[in-house]
Amino acid sequence: MPLSFVPLGRLQSEHWFRTDQMSGLHKELLVKCLQHDIYWAKVMMKSYFKGKWYGFFPKFLYRLL
Repeated sequence: MPLSFVPLGRLQSEHWFRTDQMSGLHKELLVKCLQHDIYWAKVMMKSYFKGKWYGFFPKFLYRLL
């Protein structure tokens, strides 16, 4: 997931990127990244819990979240 620049140290008092400054392209990028992350989370979850007797319960909880 791409993160906005968060200034630290000397740049902490500077103005930085805020959500009210987001353009349509920024929003589209965030949606695409979120879709990508959700897809891969499902793939990794299936792989991790495959064949484990306790897999149903954690998968159910993760899907709720």
